[in-house]
Amino acid sequence: MRLGEITKINIIPVQESINPELKIDVPIVYKTKYEIPLSITGVLQSEDNKKLSNLIELKSDKSKLFELNARGQDRDTEEEVTFTLRANLNRRTIDHIENLRAKDRKGDIKIKLILTVKTLETRASLSHICVLDKAYISKDMKDALRGEHSLVGYHFTEKFRSDRTDMYIISGDGSPTFLQLKYYDFDVDKEIKPNDWLHDFCPVFQIGKFAVFEFQLPETIEEKGDLPDKINEAIKSVRNMEEDLQKCEWNRVIEDARPIFELLKNSDEIKDLFDRDGFPDDAIDDLDNSIQHLFDFSSKFHHKTDKKKKLRAEIKASKEDAYLIYSTGLAFCNAISKKMQRLDTN
Repeated sequence: MRLGEITKINIIPVQESINPELKIDVPIVYKTKYEIPLSITGVLQSEDNKKLSNLIELKSDKSKLFELNARGQDRDTEEEVTFTLRANLNRRTIDHIENLRAKDRKGDIKIKLILTVKTLETRASLSHICVLDKAYISKDMKDALRGEHSLVGYHFTEKFRSDRTDMYIISGDGSPTFLQLKYYDFDVDKEIKPNDWLHDFCPVFQIGKFAVFEFQLPETIEEKGDLPDKINEAIKSVRNMEEDLQKCEWNRVIEDARPIFELLKNSDEIKDLFDRDGFPDDAIDDLDNSIQHLFDFSSKFHHKTDKKKKLRAEIKASKEDAYLIYSTGLAFCNAISKKMQRLDTN
């Protein structure tokens, strides 16, 4: 047996979810009586074959009654049951979807569902054994039967019925196997039109109210020297800051940013780096001044005295302060390390 093709998938955003989430209804057409769909799993992919999310089964139609019969009783018919799946997204996956949509000529979103449906199929078959009418039994055989005894025999009929409740005798269909689990794989393409995306999905996902930035910092810089060493220390401090953010230790985030600003204090080397990359002198001076002001600002969180050695009130960093220093320091660190690697290889 074979399940019907999956075509009528419905996808909507989940209104009540904090994180972006899709609710996906998948109708499964199956052969009644002889096969039961048990579960469905899969993954959601973008059109460039990147995994967006695992698909998690939420529920199926609880009102539907499934019966599994032995073969040879009735002709099978088709019915439909709907499984509901959940796809958990995040800001990066939404950003990836939006980038692909921007490249599409019509602005469509094209996704693919890679699905596996598990079913239970009967391998049992009804034996066409029935009680023989005594009118067709010889006298000798009648005499051999006593009391409630009856004589049974094999008689094939397309729609087998028994007038005895205990005469439905089953056997395996050519083997001792009565049941088997089966798995069906489906690749289903789905398009979300621009109007649907903009009107139904974007408001729920709050697209336009956040931005996604991705900086891929190198593990280390193999070159030796004062500047490469400070870059490596700055890269290490970024990872420490990430741990501080996870622990909500906002002041600690700013304290651990110090190696980044130590890197930025290498004024002449930083200026030389931007000069080799084609920046004019006045632009380099403006950048150098902004770096110095940012360093002065961050130092206020952990220095107990001002420049005149007078005690100052302690500044308690908030979450947005920590993210300001983290994101700005990360951006500077990324720019300097990337420029150094690119310029030194040219």
